Amino acid sequence: MKIVTAIPVKERPANWVPNVNYIENDDGAPSLCRKLNQALEWAKEQDADWLCWHHDDLEIQTPELVEPNLRRAYADGVRVGGVIGALTVFVPQWWQNNRPVMTWGAIIQGYKDGREQLMADQPGYQPNMSIVDGCVLWIHKDMFDIRVEDYGMHLYDDDICFRALQRGHKVACLDVRCKHQSEGGYEFKDYQEASDRFMEFWRARAEFPVISGQRFKEVKE
Repeated sequence: MKIVTAIPVKERPANWVPNVNYIENDDGAPSLCRKLNQALEWAKEQDADWLCWHHDDLEIQTPELVEPNLRRAYADGVRVGGVIGALTVFVPQWWQNNRPVMTWGAIIQGYKDGREQLMADQPGYQPNMSIVDGCVLWIHKDMFDIRVEDYGMHLYDDDICFRALQRGHKVACLDVRCKHQSEGGYEFKDYQEASDRFMEFWRARAEFPVISGQRFKEVKE
């Protein structure tokens, strides 16, 4: 199994890891959506089986569990995986909806003051997700020809998960421990505009709420 790693960054860090593709702003990909599309093209050129895409402040703490999880996921029809997400999507802001009833997975959240908080809704493997969070994604080569819509810095994760479901694939939460050293946050107006465009695009293609296994609508492009 060949797994390649791509990390979106503003510029390459001083302590960079060999064999990792750091996709910088001056590569012509200033948004996370464009960076993901560039990473998919690169992974295909590398003849990889899986692309591991993750933020530069994310650490995979149990790398030995990645391949066993991916083998299991592939056998279950999964083509996009992550570590935390939602079983059902009414609106893109899945993390605000009745946690933990509709959410699954676990991740360690790190803070600037050194604290750590475990976000553990329903930890463990789950191959019937609607979406997984884009702080870390494993994307199979069957999806390398996909290009997500450009929502700027937002919703690339929701988009590629929906595209996997649209193709009849599954999206999974993998049983891999990760730490995300980020306190989150976003500019509300920018996010709302992206969310509105996302919903306009996908309401023409899916019945909301979106769940794993549902059929998407036929749309003439």
